[in-house]
Amino acid sequence: MKIKKGWARRGILLLSTVTLLFTACNDESGLGYDIIPAGDQALIVVDSLRSFKAYTIQKERIQCDEDINNSARDFNLVGSYVDPVFGGTNVGFLTQVRLSKNEVNLGDNLDIDSLILYMRIKGHYADSSQTNRQQFKVYQLSDTIAADTDYYSDIEIENYYDENELLWQQTYFASNDSVMAVKIDFEPFIEILKDTNNLVDNEIFTQVLKGFYVKVDQAEAGGAITSFDLLDDASRLTLYYRNSDDGSGIEPVSKLKSFDFLINDNCARINVFTHDREMATDPIVGLNDTVNDNDLMYIQGLGGAEIQLEFKNLLTWKDSVNYVVTRAELIIPVLEGSASEFAPPPNLALTYRFDDELLHLLPDQSHNGSTFTDYFGGYYSSVKNQYKFNIAQYIQHIIGGETDNTSLTLAIYPWDAPVMANRTILKSPSMSNGMSLKITYMKL
Repeated sequence: MKIKKGWARRGILLLSTVTLLFTACNDESGLGYDIIPAGDQALIVVDSLRSFKAYTIQKERIQCDEDINNSARDFNLVGSYVDPVFGGTNVGFLTQVRLSKNEVNLGDNLDIDSLILYMRIKGHYADSSQTNRQQFKVYQLSDTIAADTDYYSDIEIENYYDENELLWQQTYFASNDSVMAVKIDFEPFIEILKDTNNLVDNEIFTQVLKGFYVKVDQAEAGGAITSFDLLDDASRLTLYYRNSDDGSGIEPVSKLKSFDFLINDNCARINVFTHDREMATDPIVGLNDTVNDNDLMYIQGLGGAEIQLEFKNLLTWKDSVNYVVTRAELIIPVLEGSASEFAPPPNLALTYRFDDELLHLLPDQSHNGSTFTDYFGGYYSSVKNQYKFNIAQYIQHIIGGETDNTSLTLAIYPWDAPVMANRTILKSPSMSNGMSLKITYMKL
């Protein structure tokens, strides 16, 4: 999913002198207009609004290949866990490997010692204890994948491998900052590697050795997801071999040699994931319910869930040219105790859609190709246990009649969604201490 840059960014009105300060809460009709006295004096008003809608939507499909991941594009995930609220989550990945040079000749009478897939481990999500061991499995791909093709989370993975042709499996704990070494069955690759016609270049090679699928079975309880940095120099497929005198492999005439097949920017890499809501013991309430007010809202990575926000009452401000919004803070509290085992996303995206169905950055975040995320916000504060956005310019555009789009999407950033397993539970505006929009504005 691509994000298109939004409106032009306008300057923030800075005030050096404040003469009066009023606070008005839950005024749905005019956002505090009725407290503004007649006259031309400058007046700052702080208004807290809760009269907006929020509901949780199950994501239908997201792009999940190497092209979408942006700054996190080197990460691929493997693992599963069971969340009492979100249920079971399972993720694995498909990847190509490529020749490290063209016109490869491994010599006569090839005698393979081993074929090892190395993968750099970068971290875990959920239970990262040594007791959390999972059954890792590696399969050869039976169909090709391509870096110039877009792949989505509804990919039919069974079309890309045969589960009866297992190359390796092992109960394994992947510790942080280490390299996982997978000694796969090389028998299916002997004839491929002996034939130099297969090793001329990567266009030919990736058609005969299509790649690998790495996965685990779904955990019944607990579990964790491991992130791998496949673009790290330590991540590769290495062939160890000798050249025997007569092909028998009995009397080697050379020392052990090695040849590296690369996993790099040119490789197609696809994360594939599933969610089993029925495994939840305290399941999500109000999923896809756009009618009723539910107390809790839910966000989950890996194509799990996102939140739609509706600010239709802001249209009462439309064409109010005598008012300038100086700050508008959307405050989103996280449910107490919900982040103890499952860490919330470090930051969230707040975007909107036009008729083109693309996600657009709000004007508070984007201007002429530059982004202002520090000003815009969206970071998780562990101290306050909340997220906070400043959307003053977005509100000003509504007041000025430049847009009537009052529907926003709160979610994990699209480029993070295929590689981020984090989830969070948020308190909706229907709760007394839930989501709120605090608007500071001035009458000119």
